[in-house]
Amino acid sequence: MTRTILRSTSMAALLSAALVALSACGDGGRSSAGSGSTLGSGAGRAPAGDGGAGGTDPGATVSLRYADFTGACAYDTSDFARLESLGVRHVRMDQPSADKIELARQFGIEVLPIVDYGIPELSGQDDDKYPPLPEHRGAWAKRMVDVWRGMEDPPRVFEVWNEPWHENFWKPAPDAAAYLELVKAFAEEAWAVWPEATLVVSAETESAPSGLFRDALLAADTTGFLNDPRILPTTHNYVEGRSPTQVTSQPCFWDLDRFACAYDAFKAHGHPDPQVWVTEFGWESDTPSGFHYLDTVSEQTQADYTREALQIFRDSGKVARAYSFMFRIDDPWNYNWLRPDGSQKPVCETVKTLLATGE
Repeated sequence: MTRTILRSTSMAALLSAALVALSACGDGGRSSAGSGSTLGSGAGRAPAGDGGAGGTDPGATVSLRYADFTGACAYDTSDFARLESLGVRHVRMDQPSADKIELARQFGIEVLPIVDYGIPELSGQDDDKYPPLPEHRGAWAKRMVDVWRGMEDPPRVFEVWNEPWHENFWKPAPDAAAYLELVKAFAEEAWAVWPEATLVVSAETESAPSGLFRDALLAADTTGFLNDPRILPTTHNYVEGRSPTQVTSQPCFWDLDRFACAYDAFKAHGHPDPQVWVTEFGWESDTPSGFHYLDTVSEQTQADYTREALQIFRDSGKVARAYSFMFRIDDPWNYNWLRPDGSQKPVCETVKTLLATGE
Protein backbone atom coordinates (compact mmCIF):
# COMPACT_ATOMS: atom_id res chain seq x y z
CA MET A 1 0.00 0.00 0.00
CA THR A 2 2.17 2.78 -1.25
CA ARG A 3 2.21 5.82 -3.44
CA THR A 4 3.62 4.27 -6.60
CA ILE A 5 2.22 5.96 -9.68
CA LEU A 6 5.41 7.08 -11.38
CA ARG A 7 5.66 9.73 -14.07
CA SER A 8 9.22 9.24 -15.36
CA THR A 9 11.89 6.59 -15.56
CA SER A 10 14.23 8.72 -13.47
CA MET A 11 11.63 8.97 -10.71
CA ALA A 12 11.09 5.22 -10.93
CA ALA A 13 14.76 4.64 -10.22
CA LEU A 14 14.67 7.07 -7.30
CA LEU A 15 11.64 5.45 -5.71
CA SER A 16 12.42 1.79 -6.27
CA ALA A 17 14.15 1.05 -3.00
CA ALA A 18 11.79 3.15 -0.91
CA LEU A 19 8.68 1.53 -2.38
CA VAL A 20 9.78 -1.94 -1.40
CA ALA A 21 10.59 -0.83 2.13
CA LEU A 22 7.25 0.95 2.61
CA SER A 23 4.89 -1.48 0.90
CA ALA A 24 3.91 -3.76 3.79
CA CYS A 25 1.03 -2.57 5.95
CA GLY A 26 -0.06 -5.57 8.00
CA ASP A 27 1.29 -8.81 9.38
CA GLY A 28 -1.67 -11.04 8.52
CA GLY A 29 -1.61 -14.75 9.26
CA ARG A 30 -0.99 -17.79 7.10
CA SER A 31 -1.92 -21.42 7.54
CA SER A 32 -2.70 -24.35 5.28
CA ALA A 33 -6.21 -25.77 4.99
CA GLY A 34 -9.35 -25.20 3.00
CA SER A 35 -11.71 -26.79 0.55
CA GLY A 36 -12.19 -26.46 -3.18
CA SER A 37 -15.22 -25.24 -5.08
CA THR A 38 -16.37 -24.13 -8.48
CA LEU A 39 -17.05 -20.54 -9.44
CA GLY A 40 -20.61 -19.37 -9.20
CA SER A 41 -22.09 -17.15 -11.87
CA GLY A 42 -23.39 -14.61 -9.39
CA ALA A 43 -26.38 -14.00 -11.60
CA GLY A 44 -28.85 -11.62 -10.05
CA ARG A 45 -26.68 -10.83 -7.04
CA ALA A 46 -26.43 -7.33 -5.68
CA PRO A 47 -22.87 -6.23 -4.94
CA ALA A 48 -22.06 -7.04 -1.33
CA GLY A 49 -20.58 -4.26 0.79
CA ASP A 50 -19.62 -3.38 4.32
CA GLY A 51 -21.96 -0.50 4.85
CA GLY A 52 -24.07 -0.01 1.76
CA ALA A 53 -21.33 0.59 -0.83
CA GLY A 54 -21.90 -0.58 -4.36
CA GLY A 55 -24.90 -0.97 -6.60
CA THR A 56 -25.72 2.73 -6.97
CA ASP A 57 -27.40 4.11 -10.05
CA PRO A 58 -24.99 6.85 -11.24
CA GLY A 59 -27.96 9.01 -12.16
CA ALA A 60 -29.63 8.67 -8.77
CA THR A 61 -29.47 11.10 -5.87
CA VAL A 62 -26.46 10.37 -3.67
CA SER A 63 -27.51 9.26 -0.18
CA LEU A 64 -24.33 7.67 1.16
CA ARG A 65 -23.06 9.66 4.13
CA TYR A 66 -19.40 10.68 4.20
CA ALA A 67 -18.95 8.68 7.39
CA ASP A 68 -19.98 5.55 5.46
CA PHE A 69 -18.00 6.50 2.37
CA THR A 70 -14.61 7.68 3.66
CA GLY A 71 -11.65 5.54 4.65
CA ALA A 72 -7.91 5.79 5.25
CA CYS A 73 -4.98 3.53 4.45
CA ALA A 74 -3.75 2.49 7.88
CA TYR A 75 -1.10 0.15 9.17
CA ASP A 76 -1.03 -0.58 12.88
CA THR A 77 -3.44 -1.31 15.70
CA SER A 78 -2.02 1.78 17.42
CA ASP A 79 -3.72 3.87 14.70
CA PHE A 80 -7.24 2.75 15.60
CA ALA A 81 -7.92 5.00 18.60
CA ARG A 82 -6.86 8.17 16.81
CA LEU A 83 -8.85 7.25 13.72
CA GLU A 84 -11.90 6.63 15.88
CA SER A 85 -11.46 10.10 17.40
CA LEU A 86 -11.65 11.56 13.89
CA GLY A 87 -14.79 9.61 13.04
CA VAL A 88 -13.07 7.39 10.45
CA ARG A 89 -14.95 4.10 10.22
CA HIS A 90 -13.08 2.38 7.40
CA VAL A 91 -9.42 1.47 6.93
CA ARG A 92 -7.49 -0.48 4.32
CA MET A 93 -4.70 -2.82 5.42
CA ASP A 94 -2.41 -5.47 3.93
CA GLN A 95 -3.63 -8.95 4.89
CA PRO A 96 -4.82 -8.09 8.41
CA SER A 97 -5.25 -11.01 10.77
CA ALA A 98 -8.68 -11.93 12.08
CA ASP A 99 -7.63 -10.60 15.49
CA LYS A 100 -6.66 -7.25 13.99
CA ILE A 101 -10.02 -6.96 12.22
CA GLU A 102 -11.87 -7.79 15.44
CA LEU A 103 -9.80 -5.24 17.36
CA ALA A 104 -10.59 -2.56 14.78
CA ARG A 105 -14.30 -3.24 15.28
CA GLN A 106 -13.91 -2.43 18.96
CA PHE A 107 -13.11 1.11 17.76
CA GLY A 108 -16.06 1.15 15.35
CA ILE A 109 -13.77 0.58 12.35
CA GLU A 110 -14.26 -1.89 9.49
CA VAL A 111 -11.15 -3.14 7.70
CA LEU A 112 -10.82 -3.66 3.95
CA PRO A 113 -8.27 -6.49 3.72
CA ILE A 114 -5.79 -6.51 0.86
CA VAL A 115 -5.30 -10.13 -0.16
CA ASP A 116 -1.53 -10.15 -0.64
CA TYR A 117 1.32 -11.02 -1.18
CA GLY A 118 3.17 -14.08 -2.46
CA ILE A 119 4.32 -17.09 -0.39
CA PRO A 120 7.87 -18.36 -1.09
CA GLU A 121 7.02 -22.06 -1.29
CA LEU A 122 4.23 -21.28 -3.77
CA SER A 123 6.07 -18.73 -5.90
CA GLY A 124 9.56 -20.23 -5.80
CA GLN A 125 10.93 -16.81 -4.81
CA ASP A 126 11.96 -15.29 -1.48
CA ASP A 127 10.59 -11.91 -2.53
CA ASP A 128 6.89 -11.81 -1.62
CA LYS A 129 6.07 -9.57 -4.58
CA TYR A 130 6.24 -12.62 -6.84
CA PRO A 131 2.77 -14.14 -7.31
CA PRO A 132 2.24 -17.89 -6.93
CA LEU A 133 3.17 -20.11 -9.83
CA PRO A 134 0.15 -21.06 -11.98
CA GLU A 135 -0.01 -24.57 -10.51
CA HIS A 136 -0.10 -23.12 -6.99
CA ARG A 137 -2.78 -20.44 -7.39
CA GLY A 138 -5.42 -22.59 -5.73
CA ALA A 139 -3.15 -23.36 -2.79
CA TRP A 140 -2.35 -19.64 -2.46
CA ALA A 141 -6.06 -18.79 -2.46
CA LYS A 142 -6.72 -21.33 0.30
CA ARG A 143 -3.91 -19.93 2.40
CA MET A 144 -5.31 -16.42 1.97
CA VAL A 145 -8.88 -17.43 2.82
CA ASP A 146 -7.62 -19.35 5.85
CA VAL A 147 -6.63 -16.04 7.43
CA TRP A 148 -10.33 -15.15 7.84
CA ARG A 149 -12.08 -18.51 7.31
CA GLY A 150 -13.04 -19.08 10.94
CA MET A 151 -14.46 -15.61 11.61
CA GLU A 152 -18.06 -15.49 12.76
CA ASP A 153 -18.41 -12.10 11.07
CA PRO A 154 -15.86 -12.06 8.22
CA PRO A 155 -15.08 -9.05 6.01
CA ARG A 156 -17.60 -8.47 3.26
CA VAL A 157 -15.17 -6.96 0.76
CA PHE A 158 -11.64 -8.05 -0.21
CA GLU A 159 -9.13 -6.25 -2.42
CA VAL A 160 -7.15 -8.80 -4.43
CA TRP A 161 -3.44 -7.81 -4.42
CA ASN A 162 -2.00 -4.31 -4.22
CA GLU A 163 -1.04 -2.61 -7.49
CA PRO A 164 -0.48 -5.67 -9.69
CA TRP A 165 0.08 -3.26 -12.56
CA HIS A 166 3.35 -2.06 -11.01
CA GLU A 167 6.67 -3.84 -11.43
CA ASN A 168 7.54 -3.35 -7.75
CA PHE A 169 4.47 -5.28 -6.64
CA TRP A 170 4.05 -7.94 -9.34
CA LYS A 171 7.38 -9.44 -10.31
CA PRO A 172 9.18 -10.02 -12.55
CA ALA A 173 6.78 -7.85 -14.58
CA PRO A 174 3.05 -7.03 -14.51
CA ASP A 175 0.85 -9.55 -16.29
CA ALA A 176 -2.84 -8.69 -16.48
CA ALA A 177 -3.89 -12.13 -17.72
CA ALA A 178 -2.01 -13.85 -14.87
CA TYR A 179 -3.57 -11.43 -12.40
CA LEU A 180 -7.02 -12.31 -13.72
CA GLU A 181 -6.32 -15.99 -13.13
CA LEU A 182 -5.22 -15.24 -9.57
CA VAL A 183 -8.44 -13.30 -8.96
CA LYS A 184 -10.42 -16.27 -10.29
CA ALA A 185 -8.57 -18.64 -7.97
CA PHE A 186 -9.28 -16.45 -4.97
CA ALA A 187 -12.90 -15.99 -6.03
CA GLU A 188 -13.45 -19.75 -6.24
CA GLU A 189 -12.10 -20.28 -2.74
CA ALA A 190 -13.67 -17.19 -1.18
CA TRP A 191 -17.13 -17.62 -2.69
CA ALA A 192 -17.24 -21.22 -1.52
CA VAL A 193 -17.07 -19.83 2.02
CA TRP A 194 -18.69 -16.39 1.61
CA PRO A 195 -20.96 -16.50 -1.47
CA GLU A 196 -21.89 -12.82 -1.23
CA ALA A 197 -18.38 -11.42 -0.71
CA THR A 198 -17.34 -8.57 -3.00
CA LEU A 199 -13.88 -8.68 -4.60
CA VAL A 200 -12.32 -5.43 -5.78
CA VAL A 201 -9.76 -5.80 -8.55
CA SER A 202 -7.20 -3.44 -10.03
CA ALA A 203 -8.45 -1.46 -13.02
CA GLU A 204 -5.57 0.92 -13.66
CA THR A 205 -4.57 2.48 -16.97
CA GLU A 206 -0.87 2.26 -16.08
CA SER A 207 1.45 0.79 -18.70
CA ALA A 208 2.55 -2.82 -18.44
CA PRO A 209 4.55 -5.03 -20.82
CA SER A 210 1.31 -6.29 -22.35
CA GLY A 211 -0.04 -2.77 -22.89
CA LEU A 212 -2.35 -0.75 -20.69
CA PHE A 213 -3.16 -2.88 -17.67
CA ARG A 214 -6.93 -2.36 -17.57
CA ASP A 215 -7.28 -2.91 -21.32
CA ALA A 216 -5.24 -6.10 -21.08
CA LEU A 217 -7.26 -7.28 -18.08
CA LEU A 218 -10.59 -6.80 -19.83
CA ALA A 219 -9.27 -8.33 -23.05
CA ALA A 220 -8.16 -11.41 -21.12
CA ASP A 221 -11.65 -11.80 -19.66
CA THR A 222 -13.14 -13.71 -22.58
CA THR A 223 -15.79 -15.42 -20.43
CA GLY A 224 -17.24 -12.32 -18.78
CA PHE A 225 -16.06 -13.31 -15.31
CA LEU A 226 -15.42 -9.65 -14.43
CA ASN A 227 -19.08 -8.84 -15.11
CA ASP A 228 -20.16 -10.70 -11.99
CA PRO A 229 -21.77 -8.06 -9.73
CA ARG A 230 -19.57 -9.31 -6.89
CA ILE A 231 -16.53 -8.00 -8.80
CA LEU A 232 -15.84 -4.26 -8.66
CA PRO A 233 -12.90 -2.21 -10.02
CA THR A 234 -10.42 -0.26 -7.95
CA THR A 235 -8.22 2.69 -8.90
CA HIS A 236 -5.47 4.73 -7.21
CA ASN A 237 -6.22 8.34 -8.02
CA TYR A 238 -3.05 10.36 -7.46
CA VAL A 239 -2.56 13.70 -9.21
CA GLU A 240 0.78 14.69 -7.62
CA GLY A 241 0.57 18.42 -6.78
CA ARG A 242 -2.33 19.23 -9.08
CA SER A 243 -5.77 20.21 -7.85
CA PRO A 244 -8.66 17.72 -7.82
CA THR A 245 -10.32 19.52 -10.74
CA GLN A 246 -7.31 20.19 -12.94
CA VAL A 247 -7.72 18.69 -16.40
CA THR A 248 -4.67 17.30 -18.20
CA SER A 249 -4.05 16.15 -21.75
CA GLN A 250 -4.65 12.52 -20.66
CA PRO A 251 -7.60 12.53 -18.25
CA CYS A 252 -7.85 8.74 -17.95
CA PHE A 253 -4.20 8.61 -16.84
CA TRP A 254 -3.59 11.71 -14.73
CA ASP A 255 -6.86 13.33 -13.59
CA LEU A 256 -8.52 12.70 -10.24
CA ASP A 257 -11.79 11.71 -11.86
CA ARG A 258 -10.21 8.92 -13.91
CA PHE A 259 -12.33 6.56 -11.81
CA ALA A 260 -15.01 7.39 -14.38
CA CYS A 261 -12.85 5.86 -17.11
CA ALA A 262 -12.61 2.63 -15.11
CA TYR A 263 -16.36 2.66 -14.50
CA ASP A 264 -17.10 3.26 -18.18
CA ALA A 265 -14.65 0.58 -19.36
CA PHE A 266 -16.14 -2.07 -17.09
CA LYS A 267 -19.64 -0.96 -18.04
CA ALA A 268 -18.80 -1.31 -21.73
CA HIS A 269 -17.39 -4.76 -20.98
CA GLY A 270 -20.83 -5.77 -19.70
CA HIS A 271 -20.75 -5.13 -15.94
CA PRO A 272 -24.19 -3.98 -14.71
CA ASP A 273 -22.90 -1.30 -12.30
CA PRO A 274 -19.12 -1.28 -11.73
CA GLN A 275 -18.95 1.02 -8.70
CA VAL A 276 -15.28 1.94 -8.30
CA TRP A 277 -13.38 1.57 -5.03
CA VAL A 278 -10.77 4.33 -4.89
CA THR A 279 -8.41 2.56 -2.52
CA GLU A 280 -5.64 5.18 -2.61
CA PHE A 281 -5.51 8.92 -3.24
CA GLY A 282 -3.72 11.79 -1.58
CA TRP A 283 -1.25 14.67 -1.68
CA GLU A 284 2.24 15.10 -0.26
CA SER A 285 2.43 18.14 2.01
CA ASP A 286 5.44 20.42 2.34
CA THR A 287 5.97 19.54 6.02
CA PRO A 288 9.68 20.38 6.59
CA SER A 289 10.37 17.52 9.01
CA GLY A 290 8.97 14.91 6.64
CA PHE A 291 10.03 13.72 3.21
CA HIS A 292 8.46 13.68 -0.21
CA TYR A 293 9.22 12.48 -3.74
CA LEU A 294 6.91 14.44 -6.01
CA ASP A 295 5.31 17.89 -6.07
CA THR A 296 4.06 19.09 -2.70
CA VAL A 297 1.23 21.31 -1.52
CA SER A 298 0.84 23.18 1.76
CA GLU A 299 -0.64 21.34 4.72
CA GLN A 300 -3.82 23.40 4.45
CA THR A 301 -4.06 22.71 0.72
CA GLN A 302 -3.62 19.00 1.43
CA ALA A 303 -6.64 19.25 3.71
CA ASP A 304 -8.71 21.26 1.23
CA TYR A 305 -7.89 18.96 -1.68
CA THR A 306 -8.71 15.87 0.36
CA ARG A 307 -12.14 17.25 1.23
CA GLU A 308 -12.75 18.32 -2.36
CA ALA A 309 -11.70 14.91 -3.68
CA LEU A 310 -14.06 13.12 -1.33
CA GLN A 311 -16.87 15.35 -2.51
CA ILE A 312 -16.06 14.63 -6.17
CA PHE A 313 -15.85 10.89 -5.55
CA ARG A 314 -19.09 10.67 -3.63
CA ASP A 315 -21.13 13.01 -5.80
CA SER A 316 -20.13 11.19 -8.99
CA GLY A 317 -22.38 8.23 -8.23
CA LYS A 318 -19.63 6.01 -9.69
CA VAL A 319 -17.50 5.51 -6.57
CA ALA A 320 -18.43 3.12 -3.77
CA ARG A 321 -15.77 4.20 -1.25
CA ALA A 322 -12.55 6.23 -1.12
CA TYR A 323 -9.49 5.63 1.09
CA SER A 324 -7.02 8.44 1.62
CA PHE A 325 -3.33 7.56 1.67
CA MET A 326 -2.17 7.63 4.46
CA PHE A 327 -2.55 7.57 8.28
CA ARG A 328 0.35 6.18 10.28
CA ILE A 329 1.92 7.18 13.56
CA ASP A 330 5.70 7.73 13.35
CA ASP A 331 5.89 7.74 9.54
CA PRO A 332 7.59 10.84 8.04
CA TRP A 333 6.24 10.41 4.50
CA ASN A 334 4.34 13.62 3.77
CA TYR A 335 1.27 11.87 2.42
CA ASN A 336 0.60 11.16 6.09
CA TRP A 337 -2.21 12.92 7.93
CA LEU A 338 0.21 13.16 10.85
CA ARG A 339 3.53 15.00 11.14
CA PRO A 340 6.62 13.01 12.08
CA ASP A 341 6.21 14.18 15.69
CA GLY A 342 2.70 12.68 15.76
CA SER A 343 0.83 15.98 15.73
CA GLN A 344 -2.13 16.31 13.41
CA LYS A 345 -2.04 18.13 10.11
CA PRO A 346 -5.06 20.23 9.13
CA VAL A 347 -6.41 17.32 7.05
CA CYS A 348 -7.37 15.53 10.27
CA GLU A 349 -9.69 18.28 11.48
CA THR A 350 -11.02 18.85 7.96
CA VAL A 351 -11.97 15.20 7.52
CA LYS A 352 -13.35 15.03 11.07
CA THR A 353 -15.65 17.96 10.34
CA LEU A 354 -16.76 16.49 7.01
CA LEU A 355 -17.57 13.13 8.61
CA ALA A 356 -19.43 14.76 11.48
CA THR A 357 -21.49 17.21 9.46
CA GLY A 358 -21.53 15.93 5.87
CA GLU A 359 -24.74 14.31 4.73
